[in-house]
Amino acid sequence: VSLELITQAVKVGNITNIAVVNSTTHDSNESNNKANNTTEVIPVCDLEIIKLVSSKKAFVGEELVWTIIVTNLGPSAAVNVAVLEDIPSSLKLINADASKGTYDWNTNIWSIDRLESGSSETLTIRTLVLSVGNITNPVEVSSTTPDSDKSNNKANNTTEAFAIVDLEVKKVSDKNKYHVNDTICWTITVINHGPCDAHDVIAIDVLPSSVNFTSYYASKGSYNVTSGKWTIGDLANGESVTLTIYCVALVEGFITNYVNVTCKEPDSNLDNNYANCTVEVVVNETNNSTTPEYSVEPVKLKASGNPITYLLVVILVLFGSFWARNRKE
Repeated sequence: VSLELITQAVKVGNITNIAVVNSTTHDSNESNNKANNTTEVIPVCDLEIIKLVSSKKAFVGEELVWTIIVTNLGPSAAVNVAVLEDIPSSLKLINADASKGTYDWNTNIWSIDRLESGSSETLTIRTLVLSVGNITNPVEVSSTTPDSDKSNNKANNTTEAFAIVDLEVKKVSDKNKYHVNDTICWTITVINHGPCDAHDVIAIDVLPSSVNFTSYYASKGSYNVTSGKWTIGDLANGESVTLTIYCVALVEGFITNYVNVTCKEPDSNLDNNYANCTVEVVVNETNNSTTPEYSVEPVKLKASGNPITYLLVVILVLFGSFWARNRKE
């Protein structure tokens, strides 16, 4: 006859199971009435890893927070647990905070000495998005303790990264005050502060009716005076371009000229996408009189003796000349 017992090992180590048989009937050989068998029970665990991300969509230059959760489903404690965080080149590591263990910035490995059965630990990583596209951040957990189910030892999460820019426009004039018929010089500057390249950049500057357009100079692109559209095209991260517009002031008063800039990509700061500049135009100060006016200053005579004496000398000279003429006649 035979008996089969199904058991579950609940403790690590060597297990010896002894069986003894006896009977009320006399046994002629009791030396074979005992038997045993020994089994070595080794520890086993079931590590599970989960990865979460703070946002499924992000812009270049934005921060993303990745949360990694490791759980030991048991039944034994897991020792020498190592989590490899495979950070892609499209991300830059900013900070790592582990609830237990240490994180090595050089190897990107999170080490946990021992993880008890039923316990969970968390690693939080902050990263900076560097490039456009789908960003997949994989992670894997392992242990020197045998794992009964390795299908849940890997995880990943994906975020889609989009381009973003910060365009700034500035506008100035060469003077604050002009006369009618003077040439006004407007200078418009567009700067891309990034972090991405800007495409299809367009600045709109419609001139007011109080001026007459004469010419322009653009460091990049072309300007259409009818529509006021300055078609710049692509603008690299950090690139700056200028447009200079020359026009003649037609009437007196204050003239304000407005400009705005747009592009294909989202702009992180719309406050600096608009600019304006105001100048004053005055009438030339001219005199309607046909007779020119002169400024007469008094002549200062230099003192040179007694004026009465000089007067008497002049009278005597004139009288002598008159008397000589009568005598000759």
